[in-house]
Formats: sequence, structure tokens, C-alpha cells
Amino acid sequence: MSEVTILKTENLNKAFFLGEAVYAVNNVSFEVMQGEICLVVGPSGSGKSTLLSLIGGLDRPISGEILIDGKSIINLNEDQLALMRRRSIGYVFQFFNLIPHLSALENVELPMSIAGKSRKEVRERATFLLEEVGLGPRMHHKPNQLSGGEQQRVAIARSLVNHPAVVLADEPTGNLDSKTRDLVIDLFARFNKTEGQTFVIITHDESLARYAHRVVRLKDGKIEEIVLNKAS
Repeated sequence: MSEVTILKTENLNKAFFLGEAVYAVNNVSFEVMQGEICLVVGPSGSGKSTLLSLIGGLDRPISGEILIDGKSIINLNEDQLALMRRRSIGYVFQFFNLIPHLSALENVELPMSIAGKSRKEVRERATFLLEEVGLGPRMHHKPNQLSGGEQQRVAIARSLVNHPAVVLADEPTGNLDSKTRDLVIDLFARFNKTEGQTFVIITHDESLARYAHRVVRLKDGKIEEIVLNKAS
């Protein structure tokens, strides 16, 4: 783990106007170092997913700053944001978001193909990642031929394919049984160690804190505390 700040938010605010302003994210400031696993925890409605959408450039704050790999994303236009997401961010979602008519291999290859990488490089990287997540024998299966845990492993491989600065994971174990949850979190920990990959994981599951270097606790859109750990 380095001393390089890969993600930083400063006084970040997002409000929804329902007769009056309701702050989903309220003056949130924190940072994540390169090579960390950062867990953002809190109950439903605490602002976790809204915060992740802001960091990923999928939504815009009403004020504050977001820096990814040292670059501000606040004033980027939609095309610039799309390019930033493609180059710098990987995503893992609770419900996998795989393209149903593509095989596991094709789903993992897609972000690299869009980024204009060579066919050989795309195939080698996607194959390597699917083998790393234990799906080498099933890489030509389509999502409906895979279990929920297998689909999430495909999604993890896809999130890593472009060597992103940070992977954002929104409740990645929320739809899995406890055994499969542990397998998926072990994969995050392994890629954190072997590739130095930085992860920001949104969850309501406090038990996952043992995997994290940094735990950010949210309540009612505000940071309650930030705890630094030595991840196992």
C-alpha cells in the first residue's frame, strides 16, 4: 500500500428537494490511499449508494470536490465523465449487471474492447481474470447458465479488466448467501494483494470490516467516524 491518495472527497453535498432540501450526502470528506480496501458502512438510507454514484460520476453533487487519481471530476462534461469512468473506475453491483446475450468471457472483454485495446490483449486479460476467479471452465457460459455467485465473480473480473485506479462496489454481497459472500470478499482481498487494486465497497454488513484498511461509517448522510485497520 502506498502513500498516494487515489480518491478524495472534500465537503461533498447532495440534496434532494422534496418541498425542502433533504441531504443524502452532507458535507462528506474522506480519502482513500492507493492499494487500500475502504469499506463504507451504514444502515439503509444513510447515503452510501448516493455517495458511490457521486464518486463514480454517475450523479453530480450540489457542492464539494471529488478527486480521482489526483484529478477533479466535478467540472467534467458528460463525454469527459464517460471517458474517466472507462479509464479509471471499475464497477461491481449487487445485481451483477451482466449483458445476458454475451458469454462470461465476452462480458469481461467488453470494457477493454470499448477502450480500444488489441484483440489479443483483450482475450489474454479477460481469460486470465476469469481463471483467477475460478471460472476458466465456464467462461463460455451465458449469465443465465451461471449461479449468482458465479455471475458476481464475472462482474469482479469485468471490473478489473482495464486496471482501474479504483473499483467501486455497491452492496456486492447483498444478494448472496454467506458462503458465497465470503468467497467474493476473499476475491477482493486477493486482488488487493496481488494487483495492488484499490476498492471502495459499500455495504450494510459490518462483519466485512475485518477485510478493510479503512472503514467509513455513515449515518443520515454524514460521516460518523473513520476507522483505520490493518486488513487481514
